[in-house]
Parts: sequence; structure tokens; C-alpha cells
Amino acid sequence: MDAQAAYDAVADRFLPDPAVAEGRMMSSQGLKVQGKFFAWLYRGQLVVKLPKERCTALVDGGATRFDPGGSRPMKEWIVIPADRSEEWPALADEALAFVRSIAASITR
Repeated sequence: MDAQAAYDAVADRFLPDPAVAEGRMMSSQGLKVQGKFFAWLYRGQLVVKLPKERCTALVDGGATRFDPGGSRPMKEWIVIPADRSEEWPALADEALAFVRSIAASITR
């Protein structure tokens, strides 16, 4: 499955939820909840927002931290390549839960 098709399958899982919307982030398609992005397709890879500790564990397993400018990798954004697209749905689930928890703590 190519990256776009894999992303579309992930998006199709989440878009029935009225709290989830699709938008543009860094000129790419992405998914957001309560106005905050939790996953997006970037240069053929899925980028997800997860807790720092989870990102570290994924890096130890071969993923990479998202680094938009090439000088400072982001601590809570992780890049999952297309050759691991079978992991995308579960990681997007984690990312959605994480971003929802952040949004809930802000609104309290």
C-alpha cells in the first residue's frame, strides 16, 4: 500500500468522529481534534504527536523524531515511515488519545 492510501485508510477511521477534522499542516493533509493536530502525512510518512517517553521508545525501535528545519528535532512528534504503515492506525489512535488529553487539561 502506498503512503497516500495508507494515510487515507487512517483518516477514514477517524473522520466519522464529529470531533475529528481534516486540515493542512506544513502543506500536507492532517487530522486534528479540538483544533490540534495529532497526525499528518508528510513526505510520504506519517507524523504523530505522542508523549516524549513514547517517542523515545519509538526512536529506540527505529522511528525518527520530526525535525522540520533540520536543526532541532521535536520532542513530541515522531515520524513513522511508509514501510511501517501497518503501525499507523494504532499510533494514530495513541496520538488522538494523547492530544485529547492535552486539550482536556487545558479546558479544565
